[in-house]
Amino acid sequence: MMHEPSWTVEEMLAENPCKEYTHNRLADYWDGRERLTLSEILELDIPDNDKVWVCCRNKVGVLREKWLERVVARAAETAARAAEADDVDVAKAAVRAADLAAAYAEEATNAAEAADDAEAADDAYAAAYAAAEAADAVDAYATECTLQVQNMRDVIKKTTCEGIS
Repeated sequence: MMHEPSWTVEEMLAENPCKEYTHNRLADYWDGRERLTLSEILELDIPDNDKVWVCCRNKVGVLREKWLERVVARAAETAARAAEADDVDVAKAAVRAADLAAAYAEEATNAAEAADDAEAADDAYAAAYAAAEAADAVDAYATECTLQVQNMRDVIKKTTCEGIS
């Protein structure tokens, strides 16, 4: 069985979050707890796109790979739906973004295998962002971020309950 990744405030700061996440703000979220698991972070009252950023951290490991598979699959589905739309520009943008998501996800996996942690995290976030861009082409960016967060919850539940397959 796999253990879920967790962070201390200092470890999260070392991940270089955006400037709004100061030590004091993170300490408020941690609320006296030494560590927060990924599941606990996904339940915080923060924007979903920030939760997606956490899902892309290298510490997430195998969960991230399984999650990216779902994100890329949904980007491809979004592109397929957009291709059926009457607006050719929307369809082209969605397909380009879905292709980009798949390429970045593959790069993230390759970088992780090569132990290039910084590049893997950047590529994972780029894949998630490109998938959101595919959704944005059909005016669904916020919904896509929410779905990405729910996908990670599902991956955590399945992987931690059933072990890594």
